[in-house]
Amino acid sequence: MGVELARLRRRLGWSRSELAARAGLTEAAVWRLETGARGGRWDTVWRVVRALAEGLGVPPERVLAEVMGEEAELPDPPRYLTPRYLTIREAARYLGVSQQHVRAAIRSGRIRPRPTPGPRGTIVIAMDELDRYAQECLEATHA
Repeated sequence: MGVELARLRRRLGWSRSELAARAGLTEAAVWRLETGARGGRWDTVWRVVRALAEGLGVPPERVLAEVMGEEAELPDPPRYLTPRYLTIREAARYLGVSQQHVRAAIRSGRIRPRPTPGPRGTIVIAMDELDRYAQECLEATHA
């Protein structure tokens, strides 16, 4: 099972830490699953499977079948995967502004971060929210 998880992760071009963040786990937990150092609990395995399935754009059951060694043809991942949530650093790069600008917009309420913090307390912002904020800023500067 672990070898298949690692193969699918690499197929998506994700690091272990990125998969862990998307699954809401620690990098060590993903490493343990991939190396078989310790059998994972079902909910842990399911979180990783769901994250991989989302990245591949297929139902989790197909990824689970692949991981468990059953024959399941999985499509190639989309050429350019767009994350659904960005950290403050990534949001600043996406918007072309400084991290301080993004933090100030969060404090003022112009950008609303995800209601529950990301892995390990990381603040994450939905792409839709960033697009809404960018649209408002562009309209304000052009008006």
